[in-house]
Amino acid sequence: MMHTAEGGQENVFIKGTQLRADGHPDAATIRRPPEAVRREIQMAQAGSDAGIAPKFYGTTITSDGYIGIVSKYEPGIHVDSRLAVPMEKITEAHLQALHAIADRVERLGWDGSDIQFRLTPDGRALLVDLEQFQTSQTGHGNASAEIRYMADGLRGKIVAANLEAKGFLAEDSRDIVSAADALKAADRLDFLRTVACLSEPETTLLLNLVIDANNRGASLRAIGQNW
Repeated sequence: MMHTAEGGQENVFIKGTQLRADGHPDAATIRRPPEAVRREIQMAQAGSDAGIAPKFYGTTITSDGYIGIVSKYEPGIHVDSRLAVPMEKITEAHLQALHAIADRVERLGWDGSDIQFRLTPDGRALLVDLEQFQTSQTGHGNASAEIRYMADGLRGKIVAANLEAKGFLAEDSRDIVSAADALKAADRLDFLRTVACLSEPETTLLLNLVIDANNRGASLRAIGQNW
């Protein structure tokens, strides 16, 4: 669908809701209370204003008579918690943008689950489908930690793919990256960046340490912290 905007037209995405044009739910299809839908609309606006979600244009009435949430369509890759995306499409700019979003969400104090992104061809990252987001009642939201974890998960997949390209077995590459999961967020990011820069002998040494720790049932945290 096209939206008339200043300077021309833009493609938009319309997410349907179970609220009728009069603001009341359809009893046959409702799965969320009206206030939850209204909160999603508010979060779409807030995300747009904060620059971490697609531009919000408001609401419209869809052809079947329901309220729809209208936002700018952003081309690119869709990412959810499965992280099932082509790694060759992920850039360092995307990963940095995700961490910037996490910082912004932390300052906003947002809670959130079912976190989803669009990663655009020009290196931006944007939160989409904010259905499960809300401002934390405590002022200390939980969404930022999950966003950082997802960003590091993508980085870990890239590191593993690069190790495989150097001749390491897929299982061994995953074992090396798994050492990052035992670390706190800041240490996890530093570890993955370090692994990406290791020489082949250094990587082999790290792999042997990880294998030994796994065989002994020992924690990988010390390994990750010492690299």
